[in-house]
Amino acid sequence: MAYSPGSSPGRAIRRASFIFLLVVLCACAGSQTAQPGSPPPAGAVSKQPTRATVAIGQEITNLAGKLEPQRTYGGEYGFLSNSPLVLKDPQGVRIPLLASALPSRDNGSWVVNPDGTMETTWHIRDNAKWHDGKPVASQDFVFAGRVYADPLIPMREREPERFVGSVEPIDGKTFIMHWTQPYPGLTS
Repeated sequence: MAYSPGSSPGRAIRRASFIFLLVVLCACAGSQTAQPGSPPPAGAVSKQPTRATVAIGQEITNLAGKLEPQRTYGGEYGFLSNSPLVLKDPQGVRIPLLASALPSRDNGSWVVNPDGTMETTWHIRDNAKWHDGKPVASQDFVFAGRVYADPLIPMREREPERFVGSVEPIDGKTFIMHWTQPYPGLTS
């Protein structure tokens, strides 16, 4: 379930182009500024931007990049609608996003069992919310785990989910991922 940006030059160029476009749009939005203490110009309406429009070269079939049947560059906009537990910073270091912390063997939230399986305990940030203001909950990850594991649902890729045996909710903000084998991608 962790987001791992690709390293292809094409993806980097698209991402840089997207960021450049956003900067240009913000710069071109323009605003009327007044000197402190002076009244606003006649007819001026104070309005903050409420919408961003993004153009994609093909029709988008869904908001989950792994479920895309064809390449529509969904990964380029997917982060706007689907935040991961963890992401990689520009140097490739994993940092928690929806998770309050990375699983760690030091605190017991990452356990490698003698039989070669492992468990990672995840705690969701208290302030993690969906677009409608509802809190992100452990049941959301249980549901996503079932979707990604269902062989009848077509997917472009199933990594790392193919190594996850089950996702077990502990409470509203905590869940355990039961792995069928060690997965070093948590640290690389």
